[in-house]
Amino acid sequence: SGLAIGLAALLLGLLSAAIGSWWQRSLPLRNCSNCGDPVCRRCSERQREVALCPACARAAARAQNPEFGRILLHQHRRRVERRQRLVRTALATLLPGYGLLALRRVFGPLALLVSAAALVVHALGLGAPFAFEPRLGFMETKPSNVLAVLPWVAIFAFSLMGYFSRLARAPVLDTSPVRSRVAPISRMTAKAA
Repeated sequence: SGLAIGLAALLLGLLSAAIGSWWQRSLPLRNCSNCGDPVCRRCSERQREVALCPACARAAARAQNPEFGRILLHQHRRRVERRQRLVRTALATLLPGYGLLALRRVFGPLALLVSAAALVVHALGLGAPFAFEPRLGFMETKPSNVLAVLPWVAIFAFSLMGYFSRLARAPVLDTSPVRSRVAPISRMTAKAA
């Protein structure tokens, strides 16, 4: 205990940061140009200027011409997005605040998660290791079941309303695969600039 634990934690933190940095340089990850799944550079399959994950590359390999390949890639991306959306919605329904976290919100979901954790601790009958204030003269009374359920309903309602409202306002993504090369500037664009 004491100084030894602090030094060990500091040493492990520095060591893990160094190992993570070394691993990142040796095996960098990139996103699939079609579905966005992470894939290492060794596993990605290149088709002209587009790097694809193995699943997208298999879908594109079934095509006999480039236009049909784009259609197959689009169908594969829609299947992946639908599956991800279903999993995200299921988890957002079960865990308060998860849906908003998945949509890159921080403070609201954190408040919901902390509130849910406090309710779980209270429901399990766990207490703090010491009393925050003396409870002399007060009797412990348990609230009715209806009053015990109301905070849970409120937390899940706020979580789901926030998730579905954010989902409705989410921008519609472009349906074409992301190209890694930049198109050359035409003379008309250069004159306009």
